[in-house]
Amino acid sequence: MTTTSTIIIRTDGLWTGTTNTDWNTTGNWACNSIPVITTNVVIPGSLTNYPILGSGAAGTVNNLTIQNGASLTVTGNILQIAGAVNNSGTFTSSGGTIELNGSSPQTIATNQFAGNTIANLIINNATGVSLAGNLNITGILTPQLGTLSSGGYLTLVSTVAQTALISGTGNGSVTGNVTMQRYLPSGFGYKYLSSPFQAATVSGFSDDINLSALFPSLFKYDEDKESSGWTAYTVGAGLLDPMSGYCLNFGTSTAAVTADLTGTVNNNTIGPVALYNHNRTYTLGFNLMGNPYPSPIDWNASAGWARTNIDNALYYFKAGTTDEYGGTYSTYINGISSDGTASNVIPSMQGFFVHVSDGTFPVNGLFGMDNRVRVNNLTPAFHKSANDRNYPMVRVSAAFDGEGATEDPVVVYFTGEATEGFDKELDALKLFNTDKDVPNLYVLTGSLQKLSISAQPEPGIITTRVPLGISTEKDGWVTFRCKSIENLPLNLHAYLYDEQTGEISDLKNYPEYRVRSGSGIIENRFSLIFSKTNYIEEQSDRKFTAFMSNGRLLVDDGVSPEKHRRLTISNLLGQVLFQTDMPETGQVEIHPAFISGIYILTLTSQKEVRSQKIYLSN
Repeated sequence: MTTTSTIIIRTDGLWTGTTNTDWNTTGNWACNSIPVITTNVVIPGSLTNYPILGSGAAGTVNNLTIQNGASLTVTGNILQIAGAVNNSGTFTSSGGTIELNGSSPQTIATNQFAGNTIANLIINNATGVSLAGNLNITGILTPQLGTLSSGGYLTLVSTVAQTALISGTGNGSVTGNVTMQRYLPSGFGYKYLSSPFQAATVSGFSDDINLSALFPSLFKYDEDKESSGWTAYTVGAGLLDPMSGYCLNFGTSTAAVTADLTGTVNNNTIGPVALYNHNRTYTLGFNLMGNPYPSPIDWNASAGWARTNIDNALYYFKAGTTDEYGGTYSTYINGISSDGTASNVIPSMQGFFVHVSDGTFPVNGLFGMDNRVRVNNLTPAFHKSANDRNYPMVRVSAAFDGEGATEDPVVVYFTGEATEGFDKELDALKLFNTDKDVPNLYVLTGSLQKLSISAQPEPGIITTRVPLGISTEKDGWVTFRCKSIENLPLNLHAYLYDEQTGEISDLKNYPEYRVRSGSGIIENRFSLIFSKTNYIEEQSDRKFTAFMSNGRLLVDDGVSPEKHRRLTISNLLGQVLFQTDMPETGQVEIHPAFISGIYILTLTSQKEVRSQKIYLSN
């Protein structure tokens, strides 16, 4: 007797989608077995559920076949592929990571991925991976082990959301031409850019700017020039040095622009190159540098930098909104941002200024870096509010009247490391704006250095006065505005003092102060005062006027029937330092010989005693 039975043979690695779309559900696979790295996976067409690799363990396959009508989606997870991919359907990895980790050469074919685009790619194959068609990376490309041969097909995509990068953390490399994009939210005016490639040329920007424009559209910077350091550099064959910055004019359109450049990417050690400070009148030791890598770099990295005789400050440029040829500068140093935007993370293709330290001129500096400074930050601001170290800090700005007027900020912060003089590790020099509609506000040191960020010793019992300077190129109403007060002790008060009018504004309660200003430089009128005594108190209804002018104290009480009035000047401890009788005219001029600080003026008559506080400077 013969017995017949049916035997069903299920292929290990065959997707059935019986349960749902989850790659990591065993019931979706023949033999209830999730694939491993040696499994040949087949995803057939004509199914209801197709695999999505999202949550759970990373996916692993050897060879992968996606049949006509089938699909595979990787999102928020990693799919490791050790073999080849045969795709007749749809393979989407716009939100996930593909890792090629075979032991023999692998190839990414054209149209292997939907839209020829994937988010993240890891090369972990000692024998190498090559591209046979276009591939767009929107996230991070990590050459962990082995070489990715681009064949000129690779593009690092930049959008308003983020800019793709090549990680510097692996031991692999990328060869062949790569195109790197840089999204700019506005194409108006100048941008400071750099090249992430070994031997790119000026012509690489010919599709982004007009190199034949009557007024040059691309400049390099020469610190050793007697006049402005800007030098036209529009010859197409001109090399773009990997660590130099360049100034490009994108025109007058405010529409977003995606600039791009193509070449062989830089990797490992770059430089060091020699920089100088010749103390020229206009360049003042500033050098325009650039990020040389196809990834952001961290100015605060603990290792990887070669910086000799280089100040610790970074200077970024932002184009103006009305003047095509003007703009403003922001600064970052020691965890402090002048405008709350400038950061220690320098985006790819970003140009920036550094300053070679002052000294015995000419001063020689060295500037270089290696992969240890690179970071995988997809969304740095091109050019996060920065007070990274929680210092007590006040940020004040100045701007002309007008809706949307651009403000120029200055920062004063306190740290026990600071001295009263300039410290290149803590203080940032002022790099003057080129937009005539924006004032230049700065701290003025005792040695007349102009600072955009000033570190001050931690305040003691004595009042701290920080002189301010302001430079404008037009007349108009200027508003000083306290943008932020951070981490000040409860007993430390911050004031803006106008020596000309004698007005003292409590920056916490009255953050704005408006004055009429003429064009030019004013360096003996405004200051920030930090005091542990709150000296703005209630006054009597009838006040007398007192203010400093050119080193003189002017007191005016007006003509009064009270002929016998006595003016007394005391310190905050109540010690009388000066007394005089007021003339009947009610006006007196005094040349105080006291140290700069807060003093109490008291006007005494037979009927009343009136007092007010004032800052006296010498």
